[in-house]
Amino acid sequence: MNRVVLSLLLALLGVAGSARGQGVAVQVRLEKDTFLLYEAIPVTVSIRNQTGRTLELNSAGDKTWLDFLVTDEAGRLIKPAGPLAVEENVLVPSGQTLSRRVDLMPLYEVRGRGSFRVQARITQGANQAVSAPAGFAVVHGRELWTQSVAMPVGADKEEHRTYSLIAGRSGREELLHVLVRDETKELVYGMVTLGSFLPLVMPEARVDKEGCVHVMYQGAPHSFGYMRIDPMAKMIDRAVYSDVNTLPRLGINDGVVSVRGGIQTYPRPERIMTEQELNPPPPPPPAPKKKWWRPFGPKTA
Repeated sequence: MNRVVLSLLLALLGVAGSARGQGVAVQVRLEKDTFLLYEAIPVTVSIRNQTGRTLELNSAGDKTWLDFLVTDEAGRLIKPAGPLAVEENVLVPSGQTLSRRVDLMPLYEVRGRGSFRVQARITQGANQAVSAPAGFAVVHGRELWTQSVAMPVGADKEEHRTYSLIAGRSGREELLHVLVRDETKELVYGMVTLGSFLPLVMPEARVDKEGCVHVMYQGAPHSFGYMRIDPMAKMIDRAVYSDVNTLPRLGINDGVVSVRGGIQTYPRPERIMTEQELNPPPPPPPAPKKKWWRPFGPKTA
């Protein structure tokens, strides 16, 4: 079978593939077929037991009952970049389906633009079941901003981070991401997806004295998203602001980053009530009612 025919067959398979082996049906599915470089690549593996007995899946040492076969467009195997952590022992009753969700990005050297295929492989003793391949592509996003900073650690250690704002399309949406990496050590800590944004207003980014990056971006008309991300690519704070009165912007003073302007709409800011609000004064007495009738009797000169 030539490569053209093989490519057509893979295109018909889409982003999901399934196969059966020894009474075990294995399927691998992807949420979409295009990912940005360093973006998470979550896949869902479904294992259906059709053997008529309970299926026992065991891991021994560095041999796990679940692993993947990832190949590039030339059919070359992509070597693993890290170990896959799964339960050591799993029981799947007859007729039942077991599902597991795995992120391929930190596990395999998918570090360049191109087309790839993934298959899930289940090992049960001397028997194996391999799913049909599911295809996906990795593309570059648009870098809107980048900054490298030194981390505030001890004098005997030196850590650096490079933060980048990356934009990329997903269907009809324009999504904004924050990429966190250490260029000196060639380490990627992760890519955090902030959500959809309107590119009419350029997103803002500031790094504080603790080495965290703050991002402000317009997510919808009159609505601005804010997020704070730490050096390990973990989101530690988020909020939403309105520009009804003034445009929310990021400000920095002595290494402290804060939001200036706008009105915070989520989460609702807490406010301490004043003594007068807690113990309001009694209302004033009502004013005397005016007489609405006219007196009867003879008019006086």
